[in-house]
Amino acid sequence: PYVEPKAAKGGRLTLGQPGSFDSLNPFIIKGVPAANLRDFVFETLLARSLDEPFTLYPLVAESIDLAPDRSSITFNLDPRARFSDGAPITADDVLFSLEVLRDRGRPNHRTYYKKVARAERLSERSVRFVLADGGDRELPLILGLMPILPKHKLTPETFEQTSLEPPVGSGPYLVQRVDPGRAIVYARNAEYWGRDLAVNRGRFNFDEVRIEYFRDGAAMFEAFKA
Repeated sequence: PYVEPKAAKGGRLTLGQPGSFDSLNPFIIKGVPAANLRDFVFETLLARSLDEPFTLYPLVAESIDLAPDRSSITFNLDPRARFSDGAPITADDVLFSLEVLRDRGRPNHRTYYKKVARAERLSERSVRFVLADGGDRELPLILGLMPILPKHKLTPETFEQTSLEPPVGSGPYLVQRVDPGRAIVYARNAEYWGRDLAVNRGRFNFDEVRIEYFRDGAAMFEAFKA
Protein backbone atom coordinates (compact mmCIF):
# COMPACT_ATOMS: atom_id res chain seq x y z
CA PRO A 1 0.00 0.00 0.00
CA TYR A 2 2.90 2.41 0.49
CA VAL A 3 4.48 2.05 -2.98
CA GLU A 4 3.43 2.84 -6.54
CA PRO A 5 3.99 -0.24 -8.75
CA LYS A 6 4.14 1.93 -11.86
CA ALA A 7 6.54 4.50 -10.41
CA ALA A 8 9.00 5.99 -12.87
CA LYS A 9 12.62 4.85 -12.66
CA GLY A 10 15.58 7.19 -12.78
CA GLY A 11 16.91 10.36 -11.18
CA ARG A 12 19.03 11.02 -8.12
CA LEU A 13 18.09 11.26 -4.46
CA THR A 14 20.36 13.02 -1.97
CA LEU A 15 19.87 12.43 1.76
CA GLY A 16 21.49 13.95 4.82
CA GLN A 17 22.85 11.83 7.65
CA PRO A 18 24.28 13.04 10.98
CA GLY A 19 27.64 11.73 12.17
CA SER A 20 30.21 9.84 10.15
CA PHE A 21 31.19 6.32 9.05
CA ASP A 22 34.35 4.26 8.74
CA SER A 23 33.14 0.85 7.55
CA LEU A 24 31.11 -0.89 4.84
CA ASN A 25 30.49 -3.94 7.00
CA PRO A 26 27.18 -3.54 8.89
CA PHE A 27 27.35 -6.98 10.53
CA ILE A 28 30.13 -6.50 13.09
CA ILE A 29 30.57 -4.53 16.31
CA LYS A 30 33.74 -2.74 15.22
CA GLY A 31 33.41 0.53 13.36
CA VAL A 32 30.46 2.66 12.25
CA PRO A 33 28.87 1.36 9.02
CA ALA A 34 27.57 3.63 6.28
CA ALA A 35 23.81 4.10 6.13
CA ASN A 36 21.47 1.95 4.04
CA LEU A 37 23.90 -0.92 3.34
CA ARG A 38 21.43 -3.42 4.76
CA ASP A 39 18.58 -2.08 2.64
CA PHE A 40 20.39 -1.44 -0.64
CA VAL A 41 23.21 -3.99 -0.91
CA PHE A 42 22.47 -7.03 1.25
CA GLU A 43 19.33 -9.15 1.03
CA THR A 44 17.68 -11.62 3.37
CA LEU A 45 15.95 -14.93 2.73
CA LEU A 46 12.55 -13.32 3.22
CA ALA A 47 11.40 -9.69 3.11
CA ARG A 48 9.35 -7.63 5.53
CA SER A 49 6.32 -5.53 4.69
CA LEU A 50 6.56 -2.23 6.55
CA ASP A 51 2.83 -2.06 7.36
CA GLU A 52 2.44 -5.61 8.71
CA PRO A 53 3.72 -6.80 12.10
CA PHE A 54 6.18 -9.55 11.23
CA THR A 55 4.73 -10.90 8.03
CA LEU A 56 7.41 -12.09 5.62
CA TYR A 57 7.38 -12.64 1.87
CA PRO A 58 9.68 -14.49 -0.56
CA LEU A 59 12.93 -12.81 -1.53
CA VAL A 60 16.14 -14.87 -1.85
CA ALA A 61 14.10 -17.89 -0.75
CA GLU A 62 11.17 -18.54 -3.08
CA SER A 63 9.40 -20.89 -0.63
CA ILE A 64 9.67 -22.40 2.84
CA ASP A 65 8.58 -25.60 4.57
CA LEU A 66 7.88 -25.20 8.28
CA ALA A 67 7.38 -28.26 10.51
CA PRO A 68 3.98 -28.21 12.26
CA ASP A 69 5.70 -28.13 15.66
CA ARG A 70 8.19 -25.49 14.46
CA SER A 71 11.10 -27.80 15.21
CA SER A 72 12.62 -27.18 11.78
CA ILE A 73 12.32 -24.90 8.77
CA THR A 74 13.49 -25.45 5.19
CA PHE A 75 14.32 -22.60 2.84
CA ASN A 76 14.18 -23.25 -0.91
CA LEU A 77 16.21 -20.65 -2.78
CA ASP A 78 15.03 -18.85 -5.88
CA PRO A 79 17.09 -20.24 -8.80
CA ARG A 80 17.28 -16.71 -10.24
CA ALA A 81 18.98 -15.28 -7.15
CA ARG A 82 22.42 -13.84 -7.93
CA PHE A 83 25.08 -11.76 -6.25
CA SER A 84 26.09 -8.52 -7.94
CA ASP A 85 29.16 -10.20 -9.47
CA GLY A 86 26.93 -12.74 -11.22
CA ALA A 87 27.60 -15.71 -8.91
CA PRO A 88 24.47 -17.71 -8.03
CA ILE A 89 23.27 -17.78 -4.43
CA THR A 90 23.46 -21.37 -3.20
CA ALA A 91 22.87 -23.38 -0.05
CA ASP A 92 26.58 -23.05 0.73
CA ASP A 93 26.20 -19.26 0.95
CA VAL A 94 23.30 -19.66 3.39
CA LEU A 95 25.26 -22.07 5.60
CA PHE A 96 28.31 -19.79 5.47
CA SER A 97 26.18 -16.80 6.46
CA LEU A 98 24.72 -18.64 9.44
CA GLU A 99 28.12 -19.77 10.67
CA VAL A 100 30.03 -16.50 10.25
CA LEU A 101 27.26 -14.36 11.75
CA ARG A 102 26.75 -16.81 14.63
CA ASP A 103 30.45 -16.92 15.47
CA ARG A 104 31.66 -13.45 14.48
CA GLY A 105 28.64 -11.22 13.94
CA ARG A 106 26.77 -8.72 16.07
CA PRO A 107 25.35 -9.86 19.44
CA ASN A 108 21.78 -10.17 18.14
CA HIS A 109 22.93 -12.53 15.38
CA ARG A 110 25.04 -14.59 17.76
CA THR A 111 22.17 -14.93 20.24
CA TYR A 112 19.53 -16.09 17.77
CA TYR A 113 21.61 -18.22 15.44
CA LYS A 114 23.02 -20.25 18.34
CA LYS A 115 19.50 -21.61 18.77
CA VAL A 116 19.94 -23.56 15.53
CA ALA A 117 20.87 -27.08 16.64
CA ARG A 118 21.81 -28.25 13.15
CA ALA A 119 21.96 -26.84 9.63
CA GLU A 120 21.59 -29.30 6.75
CA ARG A 121 22.35 -28.83 3.05
CA LEU A 122 19.55 -30.73 1.29
CA SER A 123 20.53 -29.69 -2.22
CA GLU A 124 22.25 -26.88 -4.07
CA ARG A 125 19.27 -24.62 -3.36
CA SER A 126 17.68 -26.05 -0.21
CA VAL A 127 18.73 -25.70 3.43
CA ARG A 128 17.03 -27.03 6.56
CA PHE A 129 17.55 -25.58 10.01
CA VAL A 130 16.77 -27.86 12.95
CA LEU A 131 15.89 -25.67 15.92
CA ALA A 132 17.13 -26.35 19.43
CA ASP A 133 14.00 -24.94 21.04
CA GLY A 134 10.79 -25.62 19.17
CA GLY A 135 8.97 -23.41 21.66
CA ASP A 136 10.49 -20.23 20.23
CA ARG A 137 7.75 -19.40 17.75
CA GLU A 138 9.57 -16.32 16.49
CA LEU A 139 12.82 -18.07 15.56
CA PRO A 140 11.73 -19.33 12.09
CA LEU A 141 10.81 -15.74 11.19
CA ILE A 142 14.10 -14.39 12.54
CA LEU A 143 15.99 -16.93 10.44
CA GLY A 144 14.02 -15.70 7.43
CA LEU A 145 15.58 -12.26 8.03
CA MET A 146 19.12 -13.63 7.95
CA PRO A 147 21.28 -11.63 5.48
CA ILE A 148 22.93 -13.80 2.84
CA LEU A 149 26.65 -13.19 2.34
CA PRO A 150 28.88 -14.35 -0.53
CA LYS A 151 31.04 -17.24 0.62
CA HIS A 152 33.35 -16.82 -2.38
CA LYS A 153 34.19 -13.23 -1.38
CA LEU A 154 34.57 -13.41 2.41
CA THR A 155 36.77 -15.30 4.83
CA PRO A 156 35.84 -15.92 8.48
CA GLU A 157 39.32 -14.92 9.68
CA THR A 158 39.00 -11.34 8.40
CA PHE A 159 35.23 -10.92 8.71
CA GLU A 160 35.43 -8.86 11.91
CA GLN A 161 37.75 -6.28 10.39
CA THR A 162 36.35 -2.98 9.14
CA SER A 163 36.79 -2.24 5.46
CA LEU A 164 35.89 0.47 2.96
CA GLU A 165 36.09 -1.90 0.00
CA PRO A 166 32.72 -1.94 -1.82
CA PRO A 167 30.98 -5.16 -0.77
CA VAL A 168 29.39 -7.78 -3.00
CA GLY A 169 25.74 -8.34 -2.17
CA SER A 170 22.60 -9.38 -4.00
CA GLY A 171 20.55 -6.23 -3.48
CA PRO A 172 19.21 -3.62 -5.90
CA TYR A 173 22.12 -1.19 -5.52
CA LEU A 174 25.90 -1.19 -5.83
CA VAL A 175 28.30 0.99 -3.87
CA GLN A 176 29.45 3.33 -6.63
CA ARG A 177 31.62 5.80 -4.72
CA VAL A 178 32.90 6.25 -1.15
CA ASP A 179 34.20 9.47 0.34
CA PRO A 180 35.26 8.13 3.76
CA GLY A 181 33.35 9.78 6.57
CA ARG A 182 31.72 12.28 4.21
CA ALA A 183 29.51 10.58 1.64
CA ILE A 184 28.52 7.30 0.04
CA VAL A 185 26.87 6.94 -3.38
CA TYR A 186 24.73 3.96 -4.38
CA ALA A 187 23.96 3.20 -8.03
CA ARG A 188 21.00 1.07 -9.07
CA ASN A 189 22.17 -2.28 -10.40
CA ALA A 190 20.82 -2.67 -13.94
CA GLU A 191 21.37 -6.43 -13.65
CA TYR A 192 19.56 -6.81 -10.32
CA TRP A 193 18.09 -10.31 -10.27
CA GLY A 194 15.03 -9.48 -8.15
CA ARG A 195 13.70 -6.37 -9.85
CA ASP A 196 10.53 -8.17 -11.03
CA LEU A 197 9.63 -9.84 -7.74
CA ALA A 198 6.24 -8.86 -6.36
CA VAL A 199 7.78 -7.65 -3.12
CA ASN A 200 10.01 -5.19 -5.03
CA ARG A 201 7.49 -3.64 -7.39
CA GLY A 202 7.43 0.12 -6.99
CA ARG A 203 10.56 0.19 -4.85
CA PHE A 204 14.20 1.16 -5.51
CA ASN A 205 13.27 3.67 -8.18
CA PHE A 206 16.20 6.09 -8.12
CA ASP A 207 19.17 5.45 -10.37
CA GLU A 208 21.46 7.02 -7.78
CA VAL A 209 21.17 7.59 -4.03
CA ARG A 210 23.76 9.86 -2.42
CA ILE A 211 24.03 10.08 1.36
CA GLU A 212 25.96 13.06 2.67
CA TYR A 213 27.23 13.13 6.26
CA PHE A 214 27.28 16.16 8.57
CA ARG A 215 28.84 16.50 12.02
CA ASP A 216 26.53 19.43 12.83
CA GLY A 217 22.74 19.40 12.65
CA ALA A 218 22.52 23.08 11.74
CA ALA A 219 24.92 22.59 8.83
CA MET A 220 22.86 19.62 7.60
CA PHE A 221 19.69 21.73 7.70
CA GLU A 222 21.34 24.57 5.80
CA ALA A 223 22.54 22.08 3.17
CA PHE A 224 18.97 20.79 2.88
CA LYS A 225 17.63 24.31 2.30
CA ALA A 226 20.33 24.97 -0.29
